[in-house]
Amino acid sequence: KANLAAALSLDGQHEKALAMADQAVAGAQQLWGEKNASLADFLVTRGFVRMQSGNASGAQADFTRAVELACTGAGATKRGCALMKSHVAED
Repeated sequence: KANLAAALSLDGQHEKALAMADQAVAGAQQLWGEKNASLADFLVTRGFVRMQSGNASGAQADFTRAVELACTGAGATKRGCALMKSHVAED
């Protein structure tokens, strides 16, 4: 659903894309829980869809949460997390 949401967004079908992205995030949360780093990918996709539809603050919230989750994962590095956080803060 996340990939389809991104494709719909690129096609200008923002309402359908956001509904699909919301479903993907909800499904990931149900499957893995609120604090699982795997949820970050779904949040990034929804953030992209929100940005494409003009919801910059919603996109920022999704991107910020994705960085928080990604930085708690096993493969996270301090340098990589600092870099991601600085990019999110700039936008």
